[in-house]
Amino acid sequence: VLFLLFFFPNLNAQIITGNLILIEGSGVLYRDNKPKPIPKTKIIIKDKDLIQTKKNGKIKILLFGGDEIFLAPNSKIKFEEKVKIVGLAKKINRSFNLTGRLLAKVKRNLSRETNIRTVNAIVGVKGTDFIVEYVNENTRVGTIEGTVTMTSEKNKESIDIDSGKMSSVTSDGTVLPITAFSGDMMRDFEFAGERMNSNEASGEKIDLN
Repeated sequence: VLFLLFFFPNLNAQIITGNLILIEGSGVLYRDNKPKPIPKTKIIIKDKDLIQTKKNGKIKILLFGGDEIFLAPNSKIKFEEKVKIVGLAKKINRSFNLTGRLLAKVKRNLSRETNIRTVNAIVGVKGTDFIVEYVNENTRVGTIEGTVTMTSEKNKESIDIDSGKMSSVTSDGTVLPITAFSGDMMRDFEFAGERMNSNEASGEKIDLN
Protein backbone atom coordinates (compact mmCIF):
# COMPACT_ATOMS: atom_id res chain seq x y z
CA VAL A 1 0.00 0.00 0.00
CA LEU A 2 1.56 3.28 -1.12
CA PHE A 3 0.68 5.37 1.91
CA LEU A 4 2.73 3.03 4.10
CA LEU A 5 5.83 4.04 2.16
CA PHE A 6 5.39 7.75 2.88
CA PHE A 7 6.54 9.13 6.20
CA PHE A 8 8.01 12.25 7.80
CA PRO A 9 10.62 11.44 10.48
CA ASN A 10 11.46 15.13 10.17
CA LEU A 11 11.24 17.65 7.37
CA ASN A 12 14.97 17.41 6.62
CA ALA A 13 15.05 13.62 6.24
CA GLN A 14 14.95 11.98 2.82
CA ILE A 15 11.38 11.24 1.83
CA ILE A 16 10.30 7.83 0.61
CA THR A 17 7.62 8.84 -1.82
CA GLY A 18 6.51 5.91 -3.98
CA ASN A 19 7.46 2.96 -6.16
CA LEU A 20 9.07 2.51 -9.55
CA ILE A 21 8.31 -0.39 -11.89
CA LEU A 22 10.35 -1.24 -15.01
CA ILE A 23 7.73 -2.28 -17.58
CA GLU A 24 9.96 -2.96 -20.59
CA GLY A 25 13.59 -2.71 -21.67
CA SER A 26 16.16 -1.20 -19.31
CA GLY A 27 16.77 1.87 -17.22
CA VAL A 28 19.14 3.40 -14.69
CA LEU A 29 18.45 4.93 -11.28
CA TYR A 30 20.94 7.57 -10.07
CA ARG A 31 20.88 8.09 -6.30
CA ASP A 32 23.54 10.25 -4.66
CA ASN A 33 25.15 10.43 -8.14
CA LYS A 34 25.64 6.67 -8.14
CA PRO A 35 24.12 4.76 -11.12
CA LYS A 36 22.31 1.49 -10.55
CA PRO A 37 20.54 -0.63 -13.19
CA ILE A 38 16.81 -0.78 -12.48
CA PRO A 39 15.76 -4.35 -11.68
CA LYS A 40 12.58 -6.05 -12.85
CA THR A 41 11.21 -5.95 -9.32
CA LYS A 42 9.37 -2.98 -7.80
CA ILE A 43 11.72 -0.54 -6.04
CA ILE A 44 11.27 2.50 -3.81
CA ILE A 45 12.00 5.98 -5.18
CA LYS A 46 13.10 8.95 -3.09
CA ASP A 47 13.56 12.69 -3.27
CA LYS A 48 16.32 13.77 -5.71
CA ASP A 49 16.40 10.42 -7.54
CA LEU A 50 17.26 10.68 -11.24
CA ILE A 51 15.53 8.08 -13.42
CA GLN A 52 16.58 7.30 -16.98
CA THR A 53 15.16 4.95 -19.60
CA LYS A 54 17.30 3.43 -22.33
CA LYS A 55 16.37 2.90 -26.00
CA ASN A 56 13.54 0.42 -25.32
CA GLY A 57 12.91 1.29 -21.68
CA LYS A 58 9.47 2.07 -20.27
CA ILE A 59 8.91 2.90 -16.61
CA LYS A 60 5.85 3.41 -14.42
CA ILE A 61 6.12 5.46 -11.22
CA LEU A 62 3.43 5.14 -8.53
CA LEU A 63 3.47 8.09 -6.13
CA PHE A 64 1.92 8.53 -2.72
CA GLY A 65 -1.66 9.72 -3.12
CA GLY A 66 -2.29 7.81 -6.35
CA ASP A 67 -0.47 9.98 -8.91
CA GLU A 68 1.18 8.07 -11.77
CA ILE A 69 4.04 8.96 -14.11
CA PHE A 70 4.83 6.93 -17.26
CA LEU A 71 8.30 7.48 -18.72
CA ALA A 72 8.86 6.75 -22.43
CA PRO A 73 12.09 5.34 -23.97
CA ASN A 74 15.17 7.58 -24.19
CA SER A 75 13.86 9.86 -21.43
CA LYS A 76 15.15 11.18 -18.15
CA ILE A 77 13.57 12.82 -15.10
CA LYS A 78 14.97 14.12 -11.85
CA PHE A 79 12.40 13.89 -9.09
CA GLU A 80 12.31 16.43 -6.27
CA GLU A 81 9.84 16.65 -3.40
CA LYS A 82 9.67 19.38 -0.77
CA VAL A 83 7.46 19.51 2.29
CA LYS A 84 6.47 22.54 4.32
CA ILE A 85 4.08 23.08 7.21
CA VAL A 86 1.00 25.22 6.48
CA GLY A 87 -0.92 25.66 9.72
CA LEU A 88 -1.26 22.14 11.09
CA ALA A 89 -1.01 20.46 7.70
CA LYS A 90 1.87 19.38 5.49
CA LYS A 91 2.05 20.86 1.97
CA ILE A 92 3.85 18.75 -0.64
CA ASN A 93 5.51 20.20 -3.73
CA ARG A 94 6.56 17.70 -6.41
CA SER A 95 8.74 18.63 -9.35
CA PHE A 96 9.97 16.56 -12.30
CA ASN A 97 12.83 17.92 -14.42
CA LEU A 98 12.30 16.28 -17.80
CA THR A 99 14.32 15.50 -20.89
CA GLY A 100 12.35 13.29 -23.28
CA ARG A 101 8.71 12.26 -22.89
CA LEU A 102 6.30 11.40 -20.09
CA LEU A 103 2.60 10.87 -19.53
CA ALA A 104 1.22 11.92 -16.14
CA LYS A 105 -2.01 11.11 -14.36
CA VAL A 106 -2.31 13.52 -11.44
CA LYS A 107 -5.18 13.59 -8.95
CA ARG A 108 -6.49 16.93 -7.77
CA ASN A 109 -5.45 17.47 -4.15
CA LEU A 110 -5.06 20.81 -2.36
CA SER A 111 -2.29 19.41 -0.16
CA ARG A 112 -0.08 18.56 -3.16
CA GLU A 113 1.35 20.70 -5.95
CA THR A 114 2.91 19.05 -9.01
CA ASN A 115 4.84 20.56 -11.89
CA ILE A 116 6.94 19.32 -14.80
CA ARG A 117 9.97 21.41 -15.77
CA THR A 118 11.93 21.38 -19.00
CA VAL A 119 14.76 23.66 -20.09
CA ASN A 120 12.33 26.24 -21.51
CA ALA A 121 8.95 25.65 -19.84
CA ILE A 122 7.08 24.91 -16.63
CA VAL A 123 3.93 22.78 -16.74
CA GLY A 124 1.59 23.35 -13.81
CA VAL A 125 -0.86 20.60 -12.88
CA LYS A 126 -4.13 20.81 -10.94
CA GLY A 127 -5.44 17.29 -11.51
CA THR A 128 -5.43 15.90 -15.02
CA ASP A 129 -4.04 13.41 -17.54
CA PHE A 130 -1.49 14.87 -19.96
CA ILE A 131 1.68 14.31 -21.97
CA VAL A 132 4.83 16.45 -21.84
CA GLU A 133 7.79 16.09 -24.15
CA TYR A 134 11.03 18.03 -24.41
CA VAL A 135 12.64 17.05 -27.72
CA ASN A 136 14.90 19.06 -30.05
CA GLU A 137 14.81 22.05 -27.67
CA ASN A 138 11.01 22.35 -27.88
CA THR A 139 8.50 21.59 -25.15
CA ARG A 140 5.16 20.17 -26.29
CA VAL A 141 2.16 19.52 -24.03
CA GLY A 142 -1.03 17.65 -24.89
CA THR A 143 -3.93 17.37 -22.44
CA ILE A 144 -5.97 14.17 -22.38
CA GLU A 145 -8.28 15.17 -19.53
CA GLY A 146 -8.59 18.31 -17.40
CA THR A 147 -6.56 21.49 -17.86
CA VAL A 148 -2.80 22.09 -17.82
CA THR A 149 -1.02 25.45 -17.57
CA MET A 150 2.23 25.84 -19.55
CA THR A 151 4.57 28.79 -18.95
CA SER A 152 7.56 29.87 -20.99
CA GLU A 153 10.68 30.15 -18.82
CA LYS A 154 12.06 32.92 -21.04
CA ASN A 155 9.18 35.40 -21.30
CA LYS A 156 6.86 34.03 -18.55
CA GLU A 157 3.92 33.89 -20.99
CA SER A 158 1.34 31.29 -19.87
CA ILE A 159 -1.34 29.35 -21.66
CA ASP A 160 -4.08 26.99 -20.43
CA ILE A 161 -4.40 23.76 -22.41
CA ASP A 162 -7.79 22.03 -22.09
CA SER A 163 -8.81 18.45 -22.85
CA GLY A 164 -8.13 17.37 -26.42
CA LYS A 165 -5.79 20.30 -27.07
CA MET A 166 -2.04 20.88 -27.28
CA SER A 167 0.55 23.64 -27.49
CA SER A 168 4.32 24.12 -27.53
CA VAL A 169 7.09 26.38 -26.28
CA THR A 170 9.79 26.79 -28.92
CA SER A 171 13.52 26.95 -28.32
CA ASP A 172 13.40 30.77 -28.30
CA GLY A 173 10.65 30.80 -25.64
CA THR A 174 7.67 31.49 -27.92
CA VAL A 175 4.35 29.97 -26.81
CA LEU A 176 2.51 28.63 -29.86
CA PRO A 177 -1.29 28.84 -30.34
CA ILE A 178 -3.56 26.03 -29.15
CA THR A 179 -4.25 23.23 -31.65
CA ALA A 180 -6.11 19.91 -31.58
CA PHE A 181 -4.36 17.05 -29.80
CA SER A 182 -2.25 14.99 -32.24
CA GLY A 183 -2.23 11.20 -31.99
CA ASP A 184 1.53 10.98 -32.47
CA MET A 185 1.96 12.19 -28.88
CA MET A 186 0.46 8.90 -27.69
CA ARG A 187 3.26 6.74 -29.10
CA ASP A 188 5.00 4.53 -26.52
CA PHE A 189 2.29 5.06 -23.90
CA GLU A 190 0.11 2.00 -24.50
CA PHE A 191 1.40 0.67 -21.16
CA ALA A 192 -0.33 3.61 -19.45
CA GLY A 193 -3.69 2.12 -20.40
CA GLU A 194 -4.38 4.64 -23.16
CA ARG A 195 -5.66 3.34 -26.49
CA MET A 196 -5.66 4.79 -30.02
CA ASN A 197 -7.47 3.91 -33.20
CA SER A 198 -5.53 3.60 -36.47
CA ASN A 199 -5.97 7.27 -37.40
CA GLU A 200 -4.72 8.44 -34.02
CA ALA A 201 -1.73 6.11 -34.12
CA SER A 202 -0.75 7.45 -37.53
CA GLY A 203 -0.43 10.92 -36.04
CA GLU A 204 -3.61 12.50 -37.41
CA LYS A 205 -5.00 15.25 -35.22
CA ILE A 206 -7.81 14.20 -32.92
CA ASP A 207 -10.18 15.92 -30.55
CA LEU A 208 -10.68 14.06 -27.29
CA ASN A 209 -13.73 16.09 -26.23
